[in-house]
Amino acid sequence: MSAIDAGIRNVKRYIPMPILEAAFISPDQRMFGHATSVENEIYQKVIGPIVVPELSQFGQLREIDLTSLPYEEIQNNVRIYRIPEEATDFRPIVSAHIAGTNIVEGRYNTPPQSHYYQATSSSVINNANRITRSESPLPRVTTSEVRVLSDYTVQIREPYQFRTHMILHCRVRLSETLNEIKPPFYPVVSKLIRYAVQQYIYTKLVLEMGMTRLQHGKDFGEFKDIVNNYSDSGELFDDHIPLCSRILSYNDDVGNSIMRRHGGRLRS
Repeated sequence: MSAIDAGIRNVKRYIPMPILEAAFISPDQRMFGHATSVENEIYQKVIGPIVVPELSQFGQLREIDLTSLPYEEIQNNVRIYRIPEEATDFRPIVSAHIAGTNIVEGRYNTPPQSHYYQATSSSVINNANRITRSESPLPRVTTSEVRVLSDYTVQIREPYQFRTHMILHCRVRLSETLNEIKPPFYPVVSKLIRYAVQQYIYTKLVLEMGMTRLQHGKDFGEFKDIVNNYSDSGELFDDHIPLCSRILSYNDDVGNSIMRRHGGRLRS
């Protein structure tokens, strides 16, 4: 089960199915028997275009080793790095924070041009270094300024001198399926999805019910009362965004290790 599955299940728990069908299944779809479902329509009309972009802006923390990557030096102490897409699992970079190195790594690293570096640069070594960095109590040394120029391109300005071993701390966009979100955070994301669905229902049905009553004198009774209760769902959605931002800052192993080094702890 993913965060989206949990969200749709939450929606079906709190919103009556007749209201969901009225909002998401059009009369033409019902009349001609188009192959669709409430769940699919919720994703296509609400989760995909509204919820996913809101959550993707917060991204997921990644550490990318820049040591072996080629770069373009556009002026003194300014470099442009083009990050391979596979380094972020083909997820664009939404923000970059710092580029630095661990104190010990920066002191004892061998320059990239050496045969030692070429002989030992491998995915196994890089993964081992990443584990060591994540558990290291030593702070990273950094004075770099980082700007994101495009989805996979960053500019780094180093006021003094570039260190041999450079690590980029960035956030990459969440996928359209939100599979990166861990189960402990499903309830918070599910509530955001429900607020978005309720806002869509209110916006779509409140005018339709008003027009139908004017033209045919039909009274929708409790159906209308339930829909009217969703009138503030847009504000609830906006108010819930900061909480999602906070919980997603812990939605990765890198974030957990940073919290441990700073004396905090929130783990899945």
